[in-house]
Amino acid sequence: MMLVCLVAFLLLNYHPSVARELPKGRYTNGVIEKSQKNRRWAEQNSMLDPYRPANLRSSFGTGTYSWMQVFYIFAILAWANALTNVVLPSVQSYSCMPYGNNAYHLSATMAAVSNPLACFIAMFFPIRSLLLMGALTVIGSGAGAYIMGMAVLSPCPLLVNETSGDVIIVLSWILFVLTLSYVKVIIGVILRDEGHSALVWCGAVVQLGSLLGAVTMFPVVSVYSFFSSGDPCNTKCP
Repeated sequence: MMLVCLVAFLLLNYHPSVARELPKGRYTNGVIEKSQKNRRWAEQNSMLDPYRPANLRSSFGTGTYSWMQVFYIFAILAWANALTNVVLPSVQSYSCMPYGNNAYHLSATMAAVSNPLACFIAMFFPIRSLLLMGALTVIGSGAGAYIMGMAVLSPCPLLVNETSGDVIIVLSWILFVLTLSYVKVIIGVILRDEGHSALVWCGAVVQLGSLLGAVTMFPVVSVYSFFSSGDPCNTKCP
């Protein structure tokens, strides 16, 4: 782990593709000068086009995104963090243990590897498309829904006695973590370009999403014991 962190640190500080992503110019009151130039350019553009609606752009950050797009970005950020930080990790044992110790071990290990892998991919392919962000969120949420469904059906989830069940649950965890981790990194890249205040709001929304996930899952898992543990050695499923 320390070696991986060292390699990541060196790449983030010295790789040419990362250097191109660094904001040019210095910060002034939390927003870089380049961002101010972009805002002035956007204002001049709107003055040249009198038929363009005035409310398409917001006063958030550099004004690149409308308020609807800003809400969309933050909603996805809160949703992704709620799922990846709290909701699904709290039921990982319920979703994997019925398939055996190997499935549980592989799911936990590969999910942990998928997070830095997604960050590594985003370093070379930082695609800022809001459409792609939404598509990846839907795919990751679909994988998360399957995982949650198997946790609810524990100790007898689908394909519990089949090798295909083990493969599907492991791949679901990999796909879930990989897609939503990439989405979170891309949102961070987008908000970084919007200035310091956008990053502050990013941190607040991350914590809010995690808080909502924790408030939702704690009583379900720990108080009401909604989920049942599966033991492949002692549980008999039809």
